Amino acid sequence: MNLRGLAAVGTMCLAAVAITGCNDGKDDKRDVGKAADVKATGSAQPSSGGPEQSEGTQQSNGTAELPPQQILEKAAQALETAPSWHVVTGDGKERIEFSVDDKGNCQGMRSDEGEEMEFLLQGESFYAKPRATFWENHFEDKASQAQQFVAGRYITTTADDPEFSPLFCTRNMLRASLFSPETIKAAKLTKGAKTVVDGVGTLQLKGTLDGSPTTVVVATTGEPYPMTIESSEAGTAVRMNFSEFGKEVAGSVPAPADTVEVGEVKQAVGASD
Repeated sequence: MNLRGLAAVGTMCLAAVAITGCNDGKDDKRDVGKAADVKATGSAQPSSGGPEQSEGTQQSNGTAELPPQQILEKAAQALETAPSWHVVTGDGKERIEFSVDDKGNCQGMRSDEGEEMEFLLQGESFYAKPRATFWENHFEDKASQAQQFVAGRYITTTADDPEFSPLFCTRNMLRASLFSPETIKAAKLTKGAKTVVDGVGTLQLKGTLDGSPTTVVVATTGEPYPMTIESSEAGTAVRMNFSEFGKEVAGSVPAPADTVEVGEVKQAVGASD
């Protein structure tokens, strides 16, 4: 699955919070795709500083001297083992961003033409303020009743709820697909420009990854994190920007008065399971 395929899966899951059927078959329901089939916004754009600035403000990690496939492998490993990271993607109409860590915490939001959805996963509890499409997908002809009953509160359930699992809060989706050993082995990439992103030296890998024209920007100072992944298929650009590696994911759990259990909503409006 290429980056555009991941994007499509992520968009469908996010559109209805987490619709059953987006599961990739793994035991951990959080390990699936989570991006949007759109160009990204954010600060992780390569600077125009040029090669003379490529050292950044940190010590070189030696990545730039490796062959492209080894660089990609190191980037995959770094993302997989990072304590936490933040990802952003958007195109002006739609924007998705969230932070995820290795302790089971995830916090973020999605906006689409002004309509926003907040979500928070903390340990075994999941909270969300859904968009209108959520009510339509899960409550059908009782959508209006359910929305009125919730009255702006967060809906809450457990992280392993098979119907409402927060599938977008993941850490290994790229390793399982775009950065799989098979995909990395078959990649046809060459080293491109060296630039600086927020004081971090980076190197571009350009070529073909999983059958699509792709550019991966990898840090050459500090940890070899992937900073940006951009792929193009049929004229559509898909981009993911990563940042805030190791930063604490500190979402505030809503007060009990500001939450309502999914089961309580269903019971109130007479919706079937």
